[in-house]
Amino acid sequence: MKQNVRETVPFKFGISQDDCWAAYINNNVMFVKKYSADEDADYPDHGSTFEVYTNELFMEIETLSPLYMVNLEEEICHVETEQFRSTSEKQHKKA
Repeated sequence: MKQNVRETVPFKFGISQDDCWAAYINNNVMFVKKYSADEDADYPDHGSTFEVYTNELFMEIETLSPLYMVNLEEEICHVETEQFRSTSEKQHKKA
């Protein structure tokens, strides 16, 4: 998906993906987000484990946790690993 700064109508979509990672590039920097998913669990937004939202101002990638019934004082944890990598020409020539 590519952000369009002239598109003023927000757009969002979600998918369930087995690879459990996503990335986007902005100004020669790649942002990578990794997570885990439970194939037997129920997820929000029609079973989506990953969603993208964009408007004319920004683009957002987000991972979703399975749905849980949480009791008072009970906790759940949804872990994401995030990395930033250079995608500039100079970086590739050094390798």
